[in-house]
Amino acid sequence: MINNNFKDKTIQKVIKTIDVNKMLSSGDSILISFSGGPDSTFLVHLFQTIKELYALKLYCFHLDHKTRNGSSKEDAVFVEEFCSRHNLKLFKEEIDAQKWCSERKLSFQEGSRILRKQLLENISEEAGIGKIATGHNADDSIETFFINLLRGSGSKGLASIKPFEGRIIRPLIETRRNEIESYLKANKIRYCIDCTNRQDIYLRNKIRNKLLPFIKKEFSGSFEENLLNTIKILREENDFLTALSKDTLEKISSFKTGQQNGSSLSSKKNNKTLKKNEDHSSAIEIPLCKLKDIPKAFLKRIIFAAIEKLQGSMAGIKSSSIDKIAAFCFTGGESREVFLGGGLRAKKEHDRLFIYYCSGEDLPAAGKKPSYVFEVLKEKKLKDFNLRIKSSIIEANEAYLKDRQISESEAYLDFDKISFPVTIKSWEKNSGQSFFPFGMKKPKKLHDFFIDAKVPAGKRDKVAVFSDSEKIIWISGYRIDERVRVDKKTKKILYIKIFPN
Repeated sequence: MINNNFKDKTIQKVIKTIDVNKMLSSGDSILISFSGGPDSTFLVHLFQTIKELYALKLYCFHLDHKTRNGSSKEDAVFVEEFCSRHNLKLFKEEIDAQKWCSERKLSFQEGSRILRKQLLENISEEAGIGKIATGHNADDSIETFFINLLRGSGSKGLASIKPFEGRIIRPLIETRRNEIESYLKANKIRYCIDCTNRQDIYLRNKIRNKLLPFIKKEFSGSFEENLLNTIKILREENDFLTALSKDTLEKISSFKTGQQNGSSLSSKKNNKTLKKNEDHSSAIEIPLCKLKDIPKAFLKRIIFAAIEKLQGSMAGIKSSSIDKIAAFCFTGGESREVFLGGGLRAKKEHDRLFIYYCSGEDLPAAGKKPSYVFEVLKEKKLKDFNLRIKSSIIEANEAYLKDRQISESEAYLDFDKISFPVTIKSWEKNSGQSFFPFGMKKPKKLHDFFIDAKVPAGKRDKVAVFSDSEKIIWISGYRIDERVRVDKKTKKILYIKIFPN
C-alpha cells in the first residue's frame, strides 16, 4: 500500500521542492517517465500519494531499450503490471536503443536520453498532457556537475540539472538517492535493479562508483551536501544572470523577419513570438553601441539569450562559437559572420549584431562554384556533387578507432579542433589551396595531391572539399587533414559519411 502519511519527511521534502519551484497547479496532467528503477518507482508512488492534493491526472511512459540480454523486458513487465494494478494509463515503446544510437553514431547513454526525451515530448504533445515528470534526484545533480566540470563547462553547465525546464519537471531534484531507497524499503515497495549501474562502463558510473566515494573517504564525509549547496548557489546566480540578460535583450533589441541579409530585414520591435520561418529569415538585431561598456561575460550572456530566444535552447551551440561572436563585436566596422548550425547565424554589420535564421544559403550564384554550409547532425544533399551526407558526434578518442575499418567515404575528425562554420566547395584550379594530408607534417597543394592520387583532371572539381573557417579538414573520398586527426586527447569525434545521391 502507498503511504498516505504526509508527515513522512521524504514526502514533505519533495512537496516543498514542488511548491517552492511552482512545479504543479491544480488539475495538471502529468506524464511520468517510469523505468521501473527506484527513482521512477518512488516518483510514481509520490504522485499517487499527492494526487488528490493537486487534483492530478496521471499517466506513465515506459521505454524498453531491449538491452541487458533481454532482461530489460522484465522491467517492462513490472511497469505494465504496476500500472494495471493502480489503474494508470501506460504509454509504452519497445525500441532497440543500442541499434538506434549506433545508427546515429551516438553514445548509448547520450542517445538513449535523446530518444527517451523525444518520445516523452511526442506523446505528451499528441495526448494533450501538460507536463512531463522525470526521476532525476540530487545525486544525479552531483554527478552531472562533475561531468560538466571535467568537460570544461562554464557556470551554466556547473549549475547542473534544473528543477524544471519547459514542460519537464523534476520533483526529486533535492532528494538524495539514499532517502528514496530508504522510503521504498520502509514501505516495502518493490522496484527493478539495473545491474549496469554498478559497471564502470560510462563516465557517470565512474564518477558515481569511484570518484565520489574516494572524495568522501579521503577529504570530507559531508562534501556532497556542501556541493549541493554550491550547485544551488550557482543555479540561483545563473537564473539571475539569465533573467537579467533576457530583460536587457528585450529592452535594447529589435526583432525582425524578412530576407537573410541582416541589413534588409523588416523590424518588429519586441516581438515575443519570433520563430524560425521556412520561407523567411527570423532575426534579432542588437545595437552594439548599447553593449560597449558591459563586461565580456555579460555580453556573452546576452548572446546566449538571443540564441535561446530564437531556437529555444543552446543545444548544438559550441562555446567557442560564442567566444568568436563576442570577440568580433567591437573590433572595427568590418562585416563578420559565424555559422552556428541548423541555419542559425551571427553576423556583425558595422555597429549592429544580427543573430538570425536564414534560408537558401546553399544555392550558388550563376557562374560560381557550388558552395554548401555543413550542418552537424543534419542530413544534406549536395546536388552539384551528386552526394548526400550524414554526420554525428561521438564521445570518444583514438581508442574508438582501433581495429575499425574506415572506408574512403567516411571521416572521423576531432570535433574541438574544427573552427566552425564548415563549408563544402569544389577545388578551384590555380588557387594554390593546400592542406596537411593525414600522417604528414608538411603541407601539400591540392593540385599535387590530386596528381599523386591519380584523380583525373576532369573529375577534380567534382571532389567535395570540406573546410572550416581556417583550413581544409577533409578531401572527401580521399584524405582528412592531419590537424583534425583524432588522438588520445580527443573528447568528441565528428563523424561524417558521404553517400551517392
